Amino acid sequence: MSTYTWTEAPAWMPDAVLYTDLSDEATNREVYFCIEDRDGKPFPMFVVNDDDHWYTTESTEDWPIVEKYVPREEWPEPMYVGERGPKTRTPDLEIRFALMDYTADLAAQED
Repeated sequence: MSTYTWTEAPAWMPDAVLYTDLSDEATNREVYFCIEDRDGKPFPMFVVNDDDHWYTTESTEDWPIVEKYVPREEWPEPMYVGERGPKTRTPDLEIRFALMDYTADLAAQED
């Protein structure tokens, strides 16, 4: 489990739920945890801004960059991790809670 301090994502990124800033004086680096509603089911993803170059777990080509910041074993279910992905996943508690809250909100909308 990583040691990031996740905070509420900025309003300008409406699909982002959580955010952590890993920037230093020379480089802008941010990691966003996003969740979208796709056919009534949560679709979680990580998005990385590495000095205005954007990478997402939605694109397998971007996975090596995203994994520098959030290893695949920290990607929550139901996020796809590939056929040879880790058997055990240990996402941050904030990530798990955000996904549980989003899932509960979707279920409440169906009622």
